[in-house]
Amino acid sequence: MKRVITLLSLLIIGNFTYAQKLDFSKAKNLNPETIARHINLRTHQNIVRQKLDSLIFGDIEADSTAVPYGYFSFEYDQNGNNTLMIEKEYNSSQQLENVDKTAYTYNNDNLLSVLLKWSWENNQWVESHKIEYVYNSNQQLEFYTYYTWDSSNRIWKPRRRKQFTYDSAGNTIETIKKTFDTNSNSWNNVLRVTFQYDNNNLLTESITYDDINGTWVYHIKKENTYDSNQNLMEKVTYLWQSSDTLWQNFEKIENTYNTNNQLTREVSWNWDTNNNEWYPDERTDTDFDSYDNISTENYYDWNNSHWNPVWFSNFNYDNTYSYNDLLLPNFMLEFKEYFNHLLESVDDQYDWDEINGEWESQSYTYLYYSPVSINDITLEEQNQVQVFPNPTTGYIQIKLPEKIQEADIQLFDMQGRTVLKTKLSQAFNLNINNLKPGVYIVKIKSGNKIYSSQIIKK
Repeated sequence: MKRVITLLSLLIIGNFTYAQKLDFSKAKNLNPETIARHINLRTHQNIVRQKLDSLIFGDIEADSTAVPYGYFSFEYDQNGNNTLMIEKEYNSSQQLENVDKTAYTYNNDNLLSVLLKWSWENNQWVESHKIEYVYNSNQQLEFYTYYTWDSSNRIWKPRRRKQFTYDSAGNTIETIKKTFDTNSNSWNNVLRVTFQYDNNNLLTESITYDDINGTWVYHIKKENTYDSNQNLMEKVTYLWQSSDTLWQNFEKIENTYNTNNQLTREVSWNWDTNNNEWYPDERTDTDFDSYDNISTENYYDWNNSHWNPVWFSNFNYDNTYSYNDLLLPNFMLEFKEYFNHLLESVDDQYDWDEINGEWESQSYTYLYYSPVSINDITLEEQNQVQVFPNPTTGYIQIKLPEKIQEADIQLFDMQGRTVLKTKLSQAFNLNINNLKPGVYIVKIKSGNKIYSSQIIKK
């Protein structure tokens, strides 16, 4: 039995979500403060060896055909800040078409100051919305304002604002959400959240209030419990029952960790108000490899008497590069746990067929990097390796940078299988006539440098 709650509760609960399949196409829409805070906390090392330039994701059909459907590309400035993200999708001819783009602007302290987003409409970029960030003297996010574009009057109209208050340790102790009233030309309170911490600055409690006729009224409470290693063991959410003037159990999460303090199991529970007891709802099991990378995630939901598999993901890494060797776009900074080393690809299987005991669907994500050195940030040229023509009918030419005389090349299909492997020199013609039409990944390695690209074989 699934929980039934109001839309308002869903919106307010917000970050109380259970583990879900890592889907970068959805993850790009993080809360605005999440991006700003992670940029604020990010510090660049003296040398960053690989920057994430793009990623592609798609589905594997029943006949094992790989069908790409989405693509992201990223650009960075001389300080290593992500300045642009463009999303595209593949049409039926496997040609890329624009969807939207996001530009990021930074202040003199390299803190995000403006996020500006466009949508692709009628073969042109059209303003969609923007977010402006303001920081206090301690470089903490003081508030941000969300605007939408009024195409008729060609002006930005304020819609929402969220402001933050901190304690002396830098912990957020209060947030207030406001909406803009165009009639009175003023900001009106909507939601308030207060936060409490223990002596280790770990969040122990948060309470959400609604503004009812100018008065803050209880709505949601969350309580966190930790073990001696400061691992979050349990998170319980309560809803305020105004008729009984008490907090009612609503949801909880229980976590399990291994001896390395890595989260290996997360189980969510819902409260049965009829029987006054918790019943299981969803579960995620996580495995790690010897390099402490997340290697697999298995997701289940509760089917009355047993755990029913829903999806699982395999993560593939190049362990040559650790997190500090990587330059990542803004929206991925929330997912640091997936980048303990250079994440190359994600393979997903989902929709378990209980009758036949097999997975019905598959999907994939490939991530492409290029070399970059940051010594007070000096970016190398982005297109050091040239692969052309693209698309191709049978041959591709690969041109290496002048300083590289020889390299190893591998071609992968969309299922991650190696379809070709050889060595190449400066100007190299590669015959791929024997490959089936489709999209292929080109991976070129020379020493500790890796270059990735994709080609379409017609």
